[in-house]
Amino acid sequence: MIVSLDTRYQSHLLFAPIAHTSGGLLGMEVIAHFTSLNAQVRFPTEFIIPRINSEERLMLFYEKISLLEKWREAFIKNSLFAVVNIDHKIASALLSSPTLRARLAQLPFLELGINENFPELNKGKENKTMFSLSRYFPLMLSNFGAGAATGRAIFDGLFRRVALDKTFVQKRRAGGMFEPFMYAIANQVGPSCQTLILPGVDNEETLDEARRLGFSGAQGALWPTMDGETLVLTLAMAQ
Repeated sequence: MIVSLDTRYQSHLLFAPIAHTSGGLLGMEVIAHFTSLNAQVRFPTEFIIPRINSEERLMLFYEKISLLEKWREAFIKNSLFAVVNIDHKIASALLSSPTLRARLAQLPFLELGINENFPELNKGKENKTMFSLSRYFPLMLSNFGAGAATGRAIFDGLFRRVALDKTFVQKRRAGGMFEPFMYAIANQVGPSCQTLILPGVDNEETLDEARRLGFSGAQGALWPTMDGETLVLTLAMAQ
């Protein structure tokens, strides 16, 4: 997809692994990087996404779905889930289109990622959009701790998986009392979801820490992003 802002950007889709802290892969998050067509400079998603309109975000969502359709058999064969992040506009499009939902139903491993800034997330099950969406698709809260929401939606059982916000984790680590704080979160949130994910796991030491604190999932530089061909090769080598 080409995005035109102050300059033109080309999207590039990659898979960001989500690993089990006891070993092996659990799933993949589909992420986008954007490259300037003029200077070939790469920009992360968080730099571009806030600057594009709803129609362009929907187009990017379709691109991600097409990528998962291409690699569908690899996900099914290896029992991996795939997370695609959505916003309120995409959620509305899904709920209003049986045709689109039927297309996504062909991807039984698909899960939808929700951020804390999703409108009225604090209403939990009383948020009709969220509740309806959770009846069609498994959901993941992608940035718990970002500060935009309470934990009500988690404790209402709307999310299969919960990932902590990376910036939140970094600040807690720098502020001291990191392990007791993370341990308390794991004890409180862990029982309300299937997988609790700690980001920023960049080496074996932090992986051991995540395991010790009670997190069942991890993301970070220990598992580099990859394209579809590399994913298939990685899975084949692991067998």
